[in-house]
Amino acid sequence: MLLIPAGGGPATPAHMKGDTELAAELHDSALGRRIVDSVLSTGTVVRLNSREELGGSDDSMAGRVRNVIAVPLRSQLDDRTTDLGVIELFNKENGSFTSADADLLQFLASQTTSAMLRKQLLLEKANSDRLSSVGSFAGSIIHDIRNPLTRIRGYAELCARPAVTDENRAKYCKTIMAAVDRCSNMASEILRFVRGETSLEIAEVSASEFFDGIFMLLENDIQAAKLNFEKNIEYTGPLMIDADKMNRVIFNLSNNAIRVLKPGDTLSVSCRATANEIEIRGADTGPGIPEELLPRLFQPFA
Repeated sequence: MLLIPAGGGPATPAHMKGDTELAAELHDSALGRRIVDSVLSTGTVVRLNSREELGGSDDSMAGRVRNVIAVPLRSQLDDRTTDLGVIELFNKENGSFTSADADLLQFLASQTTSAMLRKQLLLEKANSDRLSSVGSFAGSIIHDIRNPLTRIRGYAELCARPAVTDENRAKYCKTIMAAVDRCSNMASEILRFVRGETSLEIAEVSASEFFDGIFMLLENDIQAAKLNFEKNIEYTGPLMIDADKMNRVIFNLSNNAIRVLKPGDTLSVSCRATANEIEIRGADTGPGIPEELLPRLFQPFA
């Protein structure tokens, strides 16, 4: 099977079976180009069953290719015809290609074209859904980026105070760098989402260091909201996770809780080892997730 690139251009081999070496040579030969051009220009079946039809003894394929049949892959939408490619068979084992062979191949071409169009529509819909998600929840994206930006400004102001000790200034700088990295990683994640790309970078990290970094980013907001913060990190060994994505999960869930909890409420984060896994749990004493948000809970940026 030969397919025409989405941006246009000559049909190129996409799927080859049987004698793939000869199939490649046929495609590159004058005979192969003549067959493809004829099929695409006429939109009809091409059947070549004799030496004369195949180009005689002057063609490089003569003697090696006994017969050929080719049909177009062609879509028709809204009175617009689009050539998608060509299905081509050669060297039938018993006899010549018949009209029955042509009918069967045209049926297969029709089914192949339908499958290709369905796939294209699904890809377009998925891309449209991704773009719609980003557009619909642009405010949420801006809010997620604004949080670390606000933290960067706050800690930068603290660093500028003459009375700040060197130890605290180093701690504030570390927090600023972590917030900058979070902004950068979030921007990259949004771009990957729009492009339909997904990836996990699983690596071993220390549970104690992982949670220390999260708690350092959360504590000021928790203190400002006058909340109780319970940290129950019973397991401090290695974790196999995508640290950046897991950081965002815990941080975003905690921020969602901070926004709705009242002074005196409690936010807790725990990590413990069970028989077969490591359990990370977040909980609070707030009102819970609004019922109208439950159906959209796992939608991006919901």
